[in-house]
Amino acid sequence: SHPPMNATYNIADDKLRLYCGKVDRETFDRLRSAGFQRAPMQECFYASWTPRREDLLLEYCDEVDEDEITPTERAADRAQRMATIAANASSRSDAAFTRADSIASQIPFGQPILVGHHSESHARRDADRIHNAMSAGVEEHRKAGYYRAKAAASLAHADRRERPDVIARRIERLQETHRQWERLHAKHRESDPSAARWLAHIAARIAYETALLEAAGGIPADSVPLEVGGAVRFIGSWYEIVRVNKKSVTIKGWFGHDDWTYLVDKTEIKQTMTAAEWQSAPTRP
Repeated sequence: SHPPMNATYNIADDKLRLYCGKVDRETFDRLRSAGFQRAPMQECFYASWTPRREDLLLEYCDEVDEDEITPTERAADRAQRMATIAANASSRSDAAFTRADSIASQIPFGQPILVGHHSESHARRDADRIHNAMSAGVEEHRKAGYYRAKAAASLAHADRRERPDVIARRIERLQETHRQWERLHAKHRESDPSAARWLAHIAARIAYETALLEAAGGIPADSVPLEVGGAVRFIGSWYEIVRVNKKSVTIKGWFGHDDWTYLVDKTEIKQTMTAAEWQSAPTRP
């Protein structure tokens, strides 16, 4: 028999999760061989969605529930855990430095170890205790800094995921993956039934990300039609458009040379101007 289990799927991060307590060796090996990783603090196994992994979870659970926790909420929870670990490590570091200072304060300044004196063994023990306490303090201080950085990185990563340009690039990658599966499905319609599941899954993710992008206001390149003679702001500077491509624009004036051109992905454009706005600008930005 297995402990109580609950399987979920979160479309926001494309992760399957199996929440459970301690599992037997056979279950553990099956999950790991399928690509699942263990998250001890959340008491779950997690992995990116595939038909095989979803089918495996359905062997343990009646259904896979929808997980509505957003990446931002998950990142905040993770950051809180990391901050708690950092705070505990910082407390242990302070305590270790205090122990070292307490021992050292009992020794007269500049007092050497008197070799052969009855105090030698005690002095050497004190020296070892000071050394060990200082080493522990430094290690815990390093650990506290490491986990504070992890907490900050977790929040920054979640914020970055919600930027319109990042969402747009995710959609582009998903669309390319969808086209690849369409070609595979057309060639192996009978021999590979999982292709149809992949197509449906990726289509659902594209719809979700597209709705997310619309809610975020879209990318600047979609706010006004891009046209030759117009301009875009890229990496802090404005450049004139000399060609509009399907997913990018070609700009001129790269590195200050009017005859140098550069290809800019539309998701990397920060602001746009029409040709009329660019030509009527009193001073070129």
